[in-house]
Amino acid sequence: MPVFGMNLKMYKRKGEYGRQYIIPVGRLDLFCEDEAGNLYVIELKKDSGYDDAYKQTPDYLDWFAQSPKFKGKKVYGIICLNNPTADLISKVKSDDRMRLFEYQVSYTEIK
Repeated sequence: MPVFGMNLKMYKRKGEYGRQYIIPVGRLDLFCEDEAGNLYVIELKKDSGYDDAYKQTPDYLDWFAQSPKFKGKKVYGIICLNNPTADLISKVKSDDRMRLFEYQVSYTEIK
């Protein structure tokens, strides 16, 4: 199923799974890959009140770029949150490795 406009699947290797994937610099919400083997760090935030939403994702991408285990792999970051700030939008637009998605929640009462 396409996610964020791409066919991504959860990273899975023997003994490793991409949900709450732990690396030395933090815990990734989701760690995925596409059909070409490119890697994606996906950070899910419940709202825009996270000042570190941008900072932590590039830190993760930089770690992967330095990791011998993932040498030669392209790694991208995706931040998904509700109501992103203008500052966050600007930062993501200036970083070719990053993408930003906004989600919205709506409720319908069922009677």
